[in-house]
Amino acid sequence: MKTHRKLLIFLLFLYCLPMTAGAAGPDLRELAVKADHLVVLRHARAPGTGDPSNFRLGDCSTQRNLSSEGREQAARIGARLRAAGLASTTVYSSQWCRCLETARNLAVGLVVELPALKTIARASRSLLRGKRA
Repeated sequence: MKTHRKLLIFLLFLYCLPMTAGAAGPDLRELAVKADHLVVLRHARAPGTGDPSNFRLGDCSTQRNLSSEGREQAARIGARLRAAGLASTTVYSSQWCRCLETARNLAVGLVVELPALKTIARASRSLLRGKRA
């Protein structure tokens, strides 16, 4: 249980970090081909914050989605990953449309929805509001 809690806290920390497409730096090629590394990406540019109170997973019309800039950004990140040697992998994504679209636009492999990431998003929002997850 303690390990699970530490992992959740770490993932929440990562979830809240502001990231840019260039955050990986020039060592991406070296890191991307190692089997013991993860690439963590929240989602590409999706203007605004949060989702409307009536949003529904699976219904993109009720969510905050990627802008055209965000789709292009995800494609650029994918191109960098492929150039670094990460051309065929499994991409685990939360079920939010902006995350799934980011994952698909990376074009580095099969996209698998990972419902556990929904719990991380919900817990981080609660923490930001000062509530207990």
